[in-house]
Amino acid sequence: MQETSTKAVCLMHINASELLHALKQVSGAVEQSQVMQILSHVLLSSSGSSLSVLASNSEVEVETEANLISPTERPFAITVSCKKLLDICRALPESAVIEFHESSEWLVVKSTDAQFRMATLPADSFPRLPALKEGSSVRMTEKSLKENIESSSFSMAYQDARFFLNGMLFSCNEGKVCCVATDGHRLSWSRVETDQEPLKPIQAILPRKTVLELAKLLRPLDEPLEIVVSEQAVEVRAAHFSLKSNLIEGQYPKYQKLIPSSISDVAVVDRKALKHALDKVAILANEKFKGARFFFENNALKIVSSNFDQEEAVSMIPVSYLGKSRSVAFNINYVLEVLNVIPEEFCKFQFSDTMQGVLVEAPEGDFASYVIMPLTL
Repeated sequence: MQETSTKAVCLMHINASELLHALKQVSGAVEQSQVMQILSHVLLSSSGSSLSVLASNSEVEVETEANLISPTERPFAITVSCKKLLDICRALPESAVIEFHESSEWLVVKSTDAQFRMATLPADSFPRLPALKEGSSVRMTEKSLKENIESSSFSMAYQDARFFLNGMLFSCNEGKVCCVATDGHRLSWSRVETDQEPLKPIQAILPRKTVLELAKLLRPLDEPLEIVVSEQAVEVRAAHFSLKSNLIEGQYPKYQKLIPSSISDVAVVDRKALKHALDKVAILANEKFKGARFFFENNALKIVSSNFDQEEAVSMIPVSYLGKSRSVAFNINYVLEVLNVIPEEFCKFQFSDTMQGVLVEAPEGDFASYVIMPLTL
């Protein structure tokens, strides 16, 4: 390995564990396809005692900070491969101290018993999303937003031709922050009350990538954050990160029309018992459709699945149901995903006579609603 140039400038000293934590937070935003090489890099900059770590894929930008061992001698900004720097930090002991030296177009990363010479790209070429100059804002806790997202995001579409479904509707109006997701086969709608009403109602479609990154970054803590939404972008500002993202343009479906309003029969089901029953019938379910037929009758639920080989699985569980006999088929995975986010011991299946969709909710509370469309088997 070539020796570091005598003209190399020491940029900073930082603990490997501190830098590793920051890189993990932003690495999800790094562009994997590397259409632009610089988007596979992370932007490191500092003018004091903390290091800014920023990654972007030109649509979503995530920034966090890491503490330096000592203040930098001069301001700097440099880009380097995010993946390679992550691998270096993982390979070093957590207690290791890393020195960063800049020499010409190289970045030299030094530790006690290792040295790495890495290529860099000009920091001023790193694409940044513009700061939001105006927009409506709402404040809530990290925990509330995290629960709201995780209770609904699994229903987002993936690479759907209806591009507005490949994301989540975020809205704030009448004292509630709502998250809505649908792929046309099921719908999730979660909401949480907020003490702060925005100056004007907020309604924006967050891209799938943005939603998934937020879910990873948010902590289950009652720490405050601010969400600022403009016509084309959103910015989430928390104590330990900031995220900027473009929005999906388009008109989100009138989801309220998909939620059954005239309920005729209700079945109250033990959530864990239903999960166990579905795990059993899934074994012999058709691998492509993963469907099962639900028979509700006289305080009992029978679930039947079959496949192309004419194999069949049957599971029975007791439920609280005194309505008319009903037979409805569901995608097993859709039901399981709903059961996985309902925190209560029981859930209720609510049927309307139109049978456009079945409404699933917790027996108490007004936090989340789920609509699952029946299958044709």
